[in-house]
Amino acid sequence: MQEEKSTKQKISSPPPGGENIWLFLAGAAAVLALPPINILPIMFLSIGFLIWRLSNATAWQQAAARGWWFGFGYFFVGLYWVSFALFVDWPKFAWLLPFSIFGLPILMAVYIAVMAALLFVAARKLANPKLAAILLFPVFWTAAEWVRGAAFTGFPWNLIGGSFTDWNWLFQGAAIVGVYGLGFLITLACAMWLAANEIKSPFWKFACRAKPFGILIVLAVFGFWRTHQMTETQPLQVRIVQPNTSEEGRWDMPRRVGIMNTLLRLSDEPAAVAPQLVVWPEAAAPFIIAQEPNVRSAIARALPPGAMLATGSIRRDAKTGQLFNSIEFMNSRGEVTGHYDKSHLVPFGEYMPLGKYLHIRAVAEFFGDMGRGAGAVTQTVGGVRVSPFICYEAIFPGEVSINHPHPQLLLNVTEDGWYGNTIGPHQHLAEARARAVEEGVPLVRAANTGISALVDRYGRIETSLGYGRQGVLDGTVSLPLTDDPPPSAGGRFWIYLGIIIAAHLLFTIWLLNRERVKT
Repeated sequence: MQEEKSTKQKISSPPPGGENIWLFLAGAAAVLALPPINILPIMFLSIGFLIWRLSNATAWQQAAARGWWFGFGYFFVGLYWVSFALFVDWPKFAWLLPFSIFGLPILMAVYIAVMAALLFVAARKLANPKLAAILLFPVFWTAAEWVRGAAFTGFPWNLIGGSFTDWNWLFQGAAIVGVYGLGFLITLACAMWLAANEIKSPFWKFACRAKPFGILIVLAVFGFWRTHQMTETQPLQVRIVQPNTSEEGRWDMPRRVGIMNTLLRLSDEPAAVAPQLVVWPEAAAPFIIAQEPNVRSAIARALPPGAMLATGSIRRDAKTGQLFNSIEFMNSRGEVTGHYDKSHLVPFGEYMPLGKYLHIRAVAEFFGDMGRGAGAVTQTVGGVRVSPFICYEAIFPGEVSINHPHPQLLLNVTEDGWYGNTIGPHQHLAEARARAVEEGVPLVRAANTGISALVDRYGRIETSLGYGRQGVLDGTVSLPLTDDPPPSAGGRFWIYLGIIIAAHLLFTIWLLNRERVKT
């Protein structure tokens, strides 16, 4: 009898190699739920499969391995596009390809592996370890995403809450709990469905089965209500210039002049309504603008009277000589009226970690590492309160604006041409759209090669210019007149997410104790 039981157990448990493949495929499939594909149910199925396998782990090493294989599949497929940046200067950076193709996903998967191991250890200290692992998973997963977004300068790319991006009513939950919170709710829905299998009480079994639907219904009702609120606004006419110029040799003098002429020509094209704000993308002008009066004069001639220009630019500090990746603001008289310096730099892109010892230059280096700015700030540009941020900074929830004074407009400039026509630029746009929902203000996004877009305060794309196209994008932005940011603005989503997590932990402790008594 014992031998027969053992044989059945062996048959029902897949061999380690086969299980790893399924976990890898589940992680890879989860990417299909993210932009630009947006098949949302796949995220629930993939996360549910991971929870099930982790709850059945028999050792922390096994749990860690299962978490790692899932994470490797998720990041291997979700981040393949990063390697395309190395092809811009192929002879110098080809040797880094194995590190970007395999090294980055391997490292990112470690966060999920550590999460899985800690989850196993914590669950084993509680009554009914399997049920405990299922119920605690949402808390540990959210903690892992937060650590990934903060540790070693952070890389919160493709947070699973982003799978709600094109499901707009559901997406509005980010206005309270942020994208981290949406990820928590996704994992909570999966966990409650699976927990029902381990609960004895018919009532609580039914309650756990009903909770995932309740979460989605509450999100949808809130989203419908929020997107139908009447808000007092004023119009702002905007022109986004998308020059679609390549990175190769852009600082060689003949190319610099050609790029500038393209920017000026596009900016000066006739418009049905004269723009009040013209936006050029990241590092659009291949000149140190403050040092080039002739360039400023040419820009002034291309701007409508009274209009402002916001342009990505390399800025040199007059006192220290330090270079910054910046946005500079200029009026129609050719005067630089202000600037914003990028504060969250791309490791290995704009600066080299441990560069003093490695003696390797960064991929996008411009005569040395870039300086760091002071962080999020609200500036008044042409009478509008603007919160500017550059490229990579768009992926950090709670770090693109301050609450006092809260901005009326988010302004994002970027250069996604490094990554080609891959899913990368689409994912990047989705990250920026999430910031519009969290901060409750519209977004103007200018990308050199695309995707440029005007996005409303609910994260909906009002108009856009696709990847690889040259042209202008004219539109009207509705600026809120009341300073009434949503609960999540300025990173306050952690307060509300913390309350929900605390409530879930109390429920988990109560339910585990109840099930122990029942058993």
